[in-house]
Amino acid sequence: MTSESSTLENELQSVLAQYRADGYEVLREGAPAEIRDFLHGFVPDYVAVKGEEVVLFEVRRAGAGSKQGDAALKELTSLIPRHKNWRIELVWLGRERPRVLARDKARQVLADARRVAEVSLPAALLLAFAAAEAAVEYLLAPALGREEAYGLGSVRGRLTEAESLGVISPRHYEALSEASDLRNQVAHVQVTDVPRAVVDSLFETVELLTGEGYASLDAMIDWFRGEFENPAEHVPYDSRDGGYQYINGSYEPEDVLTDQFPGADPLDRAEAAASLAAEAFEWVRKGDY
Repeated sequence: MTSESSTLENELQSVLAQYRADGYEVLREGAPAEIRDFLHGFVPDYVAVKGEEVVLFEVRRAGAGSKQGDAALKELTSLIPRHKNWRIELVWLGRERPRVLARDKARQVLADARRVAEVSLPAALLLAFAAAEAAVEYLLAPALGREEAYGLGSVRGRLTEAESLGVISPRHYEALSEASDLRNQVAHVQVTDVPRAVVDSLFETVELLTGEGYASLDAMIDWFRGEFENPAEHVPYDSRDGGYQYINGSYEPEDVLTDQFPGADPLDRAEAAASLAAEAFEWVRKGDY
């Protein structure tokens, strides 16, 4: 196997591993008979099954077309809405990946989605989620050591990866996952009734993710720990003279995080501050003592 082939295989296995971690049984061959019968001869590259949920994978590699042709895939896509819990995931491997929206365009798309919501919530959901995908990719790229953002693998897989790396906060992962599931159903015309609350939650999440000052819960805690330390580490302590003998004063996590991360989710910022305050109410800058 060449180095490039090995890289592509690793990318594919990473996508499939994320589904297995979510509780799916991933099959390359031997899909249940009821699935094979419905596909009318179309053979997906992989099938993931969890209860009544079925995900059909079509794998595309750079410079190569579909083994079975786009017409067959299009026909299958038209049939999928007949099954409520079925969907297709198109997995792109290699360098020629679909480009994501430019970051500034993502905010414009979000603004468009807000206007469209007054007329059509399903359409607004699709628009806003496109902006969400772009935001996640741009946040994820540095964590993966990449200089550019591009779509790779399944949307759910990318969200899981972003959350596991601490790039997005758990509460934003949950909001985007809920919107992702609904978006798939809307895209495949499985539902037309979209709850306003889900759309508004998506708007709020994308607004934060596309902002210049976004920082996840983990990112704020990691930054704080890199800059400050518990006074118990190095600050002299004298019980007869009021306790710790500060030279340059002390710092409270909530005040520091509010100043450093004004664009972060206030709920995440409060949670980060509470987590740090539980360890020590006051902190000092590293290197001051």
